[in-house]
Amino acid sequence: MAYRLVVVEDEAEITDLLRVVLSCPQVELYAATNGPEGLALIEDVCPDLAILDVMLPGGLDGWDVFDALRASPRFHAMPVIILTVLRQQADRHPLFRDNMLNQYLTKPFDTLALRGHIERMLGQPGLWRAPSRPLRDVFGLLSEAAEALDLDPPADA
Repeated sequence: MAYRLVVVEDEAEITDLLRVVLSCPQVELYAATNGPEGLALIEDVCPDLAILDVMLPGGLDGWDVFDALRASPRFHAMPVIILTVLRQQADRHPLFRDNMLNQYLTKPFDTLALRGHIERMLGQPGLWRAPSRPLRDVFGLLSEAAEALDLDPPADA
């Protein structure tokens, strides 16, 4: 059985990085670049988990998509990872306390930790094989690449 994951991320480089990091025979990754497209893709694909950026173009940001999912009988219990450059968790923090349904990660992110959260949230430990030492070094480089891609939010965000 393949797990379907939807990534809603407007930075193509981050989406490409996630495609590499989350690649395995048991995972199908779908991607959208803005909020409305992401919500439509989620409706179409009915994924097992969604990864949402907060700052998205298109009139719906990641929080809008999250709220729509939680309001939907179809998706109210779908695991969601917020993956964002925004460091403050503000009033949403209680919703994202390391639980099975929600996770809040800031960019740059640890690629192996992201995999671990996904495995835990899907209830599938070992979805990805534990990386060998050379592969852990590669994942370290990928985490550094994520840090290099980390963009400062606009001053008014």
